[in-house]
Amino acid sequence: MAQGTPSAPIVWLLRTDKAGDNAQLHALAREAGLTPIEKDLSFNSFTRIPNLLMGASNAALRPAKSTILIKPWPDLLLSSGRRSVPVARWIKQQSGGKTLLVHIGRPWGRLVWFDLVFAMPQYALPQRANVFQARMPFNALAKDAIARSVAIWQPRLAGKPRPWIAVLVGGPARPMAFDETMAEALGETIAARASQKGGTVLLSTSRRTPLDSADAIIAALDRNSVIYRWRGTDSENPYAAFLTLADEIVVTGDSASMIAEALRSGKKVSVLPLRLQPDFRRRFVDALRTVLPASWFSFMVDLGLIASTRDLAHLQKRLRKEGLIGRPGEETDRLRPLDDDLPRAAQRLRALFAARVDAKGAR
Repeated sequence: MAQGTPSAPIVWLLRTDKAGDNAQLHALAREAGLTPIEKDLSFNSFTRIPNLLMGASNAALRPAKSTILIKPWPDLLLSSGRRSVPVARWIKQQSGGKTLLVHIGRPWGRLVWFDLVFAMPQYALPQRANVFQARMPFNALAKDAIARSVAIWQPRLAGKPRPWIAVLVGGPARPMAFDETMAEALGETIAARASQKGGTVLLSTSRRTPLDSADAIIAALDRNSVIYRWRGTDSENPYAAFLTLADEIVVTGDSASMIAEALRSGKKVSVLPLRLQPDFRRRFVDALRTVLPASWFSFMVDLGLIASTRDLAHLQKRLRKEGLIGRPGEETDRLRPLDDDLPRAAQRLRALFAARVDAKGAR
């Protein structure tokens, strides 16, 4: 490289064990045309310390992982999830404040820690100059993952009566419950629909699906259904193929990411709302929202004193109102195309990054 020529900008992507968070980061990077260097993180028990107290630190990283975070420091860092926040701030500190921090979801801390926050609708973060209010999560399946999965499963599904009804089952996720009774009821509803339509159910469980719930929903289905029980890192997982090949899709309402991926398939999507369990933290935050003036509540969120609670029921209610989703067993059609704001989010990210790269080149 000739002397005086600026080096190519460096982009890092912090990966954790949260598949949904990682998928969003990859989808945003792809849409923005970025090729990030992936940094896989694993954590110790220090992650129990609130981010406000932890500060900018890599102390919660397992020693083997802290060694992968070395110079040259990135120009842009993509992160998601609570545990990655102190690490992202530490990296910016090591770079002398030059690293742009971009976070997806709620930062579990002060919004001003980040140059850009992509706020998901289930978290209801306040409107701020550095906050992009996304209509839904950025989860979108990669084309190569779709191609691999379809190549495996399309021959196996050949000859199965259509319509193909994909049923993607999650599991309990605080404060939502998904038990054996709910699973059995969903299975009976889907079995009745498949029988009425003369079609085939394509069912896949997930990492969070309890065994008794999986047994209950499978027992309620016709024996001609195609059943897949989740098996860790199995390369033949049909999730992408079922989303792509199905004529309609049913998902449980425990995952905003799964709902987003289903909607981006372009198919009719039904979502099963899950029962809410008592949740002290949610009730406490809701009580504060009720008694405090809106400006005070937003200010406390800005300071990181309140971490917004997840409200998937609100997200699903909005999507139903917009005609984008129905409920299992309903005879409704998708009324309108998805207004996907992932391209707009990518444009916002590119503009932010381009300004930083131009400034770096000018130096």
